[in-house]
Amino acid sequence: MSLKAFHIVFMLATLALSLFLTVWAYQEFARTQVTSYLAAAICAAVTSLAVLVYGRFFLKKLINHGLGAVLIGLLVFNPSIASACAVCFGKTDSRLAVGMNWGILTLLFFIVSTLATISMFFVFLNRRAHQNQLPVNNDTDVPTL
Repeated sequence: MSLKAFHIVFMLATLALSLFLTVWAYQEFARTQVTSYLAAAICAAVTSLAVLVYGRFFLKKLINHGLGAVLIGLLVFNPSIASACAVCFGKTDSRLAVGMNWGILTLLFFIVSTLATISMFFVFLNRRAHQNQLPVNNDTDVPTL
């Protein structure tokens, strides 16, 4: 997939998600009357409008470079032009396979370290909450200061 085609797909996905968030947040605001839902709906609507304006600008710029570029970009979505890599053909000792393995290990390292950091943050919050517990009055089960 070319960068231009990926950009168009990403803009469409962003537009769909922001429109969904706008509708959902407004419905939640109408149901609960909580203003944070209204603020989220407004922010999502502004994001939707910004993506529409930017998408129009991007497509106009893309078409100015030629309709052929758009057609070539759309041909990328044709799965019959995809080729298999060296690993799929059984040559696992090629430099491509070694590089792909290192890339997989690098991505795995970053994913695991990110998840470990997030989980350690929640462990920290849990410990902090247990350290700062307020004493509870047994008669009313209300924390006392």
